Amino acid sequence: MGRRLATNLAIVVIAILVGLGLSIKPWQGYRTQKGLADKNAAEMDAAEKSREELARKKADLSSRPGRELAARELGYMKSGERPVEGGTSE
Repeated sequence: MGRRLATNLAIVVIAILVGLGLSIKPWQGYRTQKGLADKNAAEMDAAEKSREELARKKADLSSRPGRELAARELGYMKSGERPVEGGTSE
């Protein structure tokens, strides 16, 4: 009976090793695909944030106060206005 137990144990060990050997390639493929999916998800998040920022800027420029602020940032002034020179807020 000891010899039969050793044979069965050897068969089980061999089966486990063969199973592990055959599963290496699928797990490598899984890791590769997961890496690509994570990279694509990060790119999609960045694109969505950029889209949201552009939508916010478009909304700002669609309003009268937003257009005025953008023009003032470019140096435009209303007619009759003069720039404040040397002004500090201390």
